[in-house]
Amino acid sequence: MSEQLSQSEVRRLIAGEHVPKRKVRHSHPPQAKGKKRERGTMNKTEKRYAAELDRQYRAGLIQWYGFEAVKIRLADNTFLTPDFAVLEDSGLLELHDVKGRKGDGYWCEEDAKLKLKVLAEHFPAIVKIVWEDKSGAWQSETL
Repeated sequence: MSEQLSQSEVRRLIAGEHVPKRKVRHSHPPQAKGKKRERGTMNKTEKRYAAELDRQYRAGLIQWYGFEAVKIRLADNTFLTPDFAVLEDSGLLELHDVKGRKGDGYWCEEDAKLKLKVLAEHFPAIVKIVWEDKSGAWQSETL
């Protein structure tokens, strides 16, 4: 269950100030699912999406793609590195952030989605969240 950020927390995040994480009460201690990956290395879902982008590139549907190719400053001390930059066949730049599946949709932390929305509003590119559905097909949401 995720909580909404307050207006002051949103303003602080956009201004690049630290927004402390809220304490969550657990009936049992939380456990990490795995190791934190190093910057520049893909997780399994990102590798599958890279294979899909490579298929699209070979088919002539996109001109280029790059993993963590751009790092964008949203505000002082606030940056976002989308998973993939994709140059569409039409010449439009798209920024794709790959998320894991949750039910029929995707899972995204509240602060990550807020950063992606700020990026979509202030950067001259199409911003998409992409995820793999239960059938293995890639779905997307344009912000």
